[in-house]
Amino acid sequence: MKLNQTLRTQILDEHGRIYLQTITDERKKLDEEVEIFKSLRLASHEIVKKMCYEVFGDQDLATLRKFKLTTTKHSFNAETTFDIEQDEDTYVDGYKETIKVKKPYYHNWKNSPINFELEGKYLGCLYFDQFLKDNKNPFYFCTQEDMCRFVKDRTFYKELSRVNSYTHWSSEKKFPESENYNYDDNPNPYALEIPDAKNNELRFKIRTQKDHDTLCEFQAQKNIMYQALRKYCKKYYEVQTIMREYLKTCKTTDDVKKVWEDFNPSILKADMGTSVGQNIMTMMTQLKSFHSDRLANV
Repeated sequence: MKLNQTLRTQILDEHGRIYLQTITDERKKLDEEVEIFKSLRLASHEIVKKMCYEVFGDQDLATLRKFKLTTTKHSFNAETTFDIEQDEDTYVDGYKETIKVKKPYYHNWKNSPINFELEGKYLGCLYFDQFLKDNKNPFYFCTQEDMCRFVKDRTFYKELSRVNSYTHWSSEKKFPESENYNYDDNPNPYALEIPDAKNNELRFKIRTQKDHDTLCEFQAQKNIMYQALRKYCKKYYEVQTIMREYLKTCKTTDDVKKVWEDFNPSILKADMGTSVGQNIMTMMTQLKSFHSDRLANV
């Protein structure tokens, strides 16, 4: 079958679809980082829940709830205060000795709250397959450089806008962790009910180094997960760019099979024709039919 630009585009799209169905090293890495994130999120949620509810109990909340004095929070400012054991050199009778001493450690999370609300780029990692299922490309959360500038600037920003709308403002509300959701309609499952006060007026404390480290890992894992998405994106568009350039040299589907052995030409839409001329003839026939019917009904 002879190729024209329309058929080349169809082949390239199918090639990309097949690639995304293949479990590559980059896809494995993304899946691994997503699983680590999910595990850290569960652990961090338990830590924050304990941190909040040691300040006030169920009965306190029930009383406040009765008077509509509670609110739902998904982002928490806190303070870390615990003693950390360190080595310290000292001298006894002129001899140097190293002893263990405990020194206070303090960290204020105000500038980087513990947040269970997720930006679009993190949702793209977490729900990668759901995006594809709904015909949305999560790679648009990456940069144009990550995408090897595969599309023009105008197309990139147009598609990014579509993906953002789908992620944060879709009427279907697929992602309750999204940062722009109405909690009454679709509450974030990791939000907590607390007294209705400004976040900085509630003094939450993280009291152990283990809990502090877990929360730090949780915050950092979001970006680690996103970097895995970026690497996957870059590899995908590197392969697609090579395929696009090769297709420019292809004259028939037999040329495609030289690099894509199991390529099936039946995926090409018959009504697209094998040449531009055939497309024109088809459109002319459709137009003649339309006007014949129109005149017959005058």
